[in-house]
Amino acid sequence: MADGGSYAARKNPERATQALEAIGDTSREALGELRTLLGMVPDATADLAPQPGLAAARAGPAATRSSPPP
Repeated sequence: MADGGSYAARKNPERATQALEAIGDTSREALGELRTLLGMVPDATADLAPQPGLAAARAGPAATRSSPPP
């Protein structure tokens, strides 16, 4: 559309204005949709913490076996 606006500016300034308005409208709509989508994504930084390493994974089953049942 931007290429069409550039071409129209030389031939028909009114059409160029229409093309640029369409670009602006489409851009605003796309940004609105993106903001909506990003609002649905949970905050990934809220639960960031180091994950257990291999040593913890190996100790996990042994710790489970040695603890009494609930």
